[in-house]
Amino acid sequence: MRPMRRLSGALLLCLGLWAAAGCAPDTEMERAARIERDLLVSCSCHPKKISGLPIESAIRESIAAGIGRGQSDAEILWDVLMEHGNALLRAGIEDVALRASAAAGVSATALLAGLGVLLLQIRRPGRPRSRPPGESEQPGPSGPEGIPE
Repeated sequence: MRPMRRLSGALLLCLGLWAAAGCAPDTEMERAARIERDLLVSCSCHPKKISGLPIESAIRESIAAGIGRGQSDAEILWDVLMEHGNALLRAGIEDVALRASAAAGVSATALLAGLGVLLLQIRRPGRPRSRPPGESEQPGPSGPEGIPE
């Protein structure tokens, strides 16, 4: 009975330590990354990533400043949207336009390739004609005007 109590006590202690480690507060970098992700998914018209945008550093500075002031995530998100919302929308529209033109280019390439293959199949010289089923390869004897003798 005593080994069972020790085992269950050790298990309970391990579970408590594991849960405490899972509840550790986020670091500032983890929190900033979460706010940045929330900013991008707050609207489908926003770009899919901030890196590479002309306002990348300004957005990250605004998030860091909000964390430094002790604001909540929602307050930081609101402030960033109020300050950089129009630029984010413009970047999102440009991103969508770029992806749409890339998709149109791929579609046009596939369409042209398909048409090219079709034309090659139609114009290929020396290709055997297909015969209807049941018709023999060699025609039978015929007279001068195609009438069988």
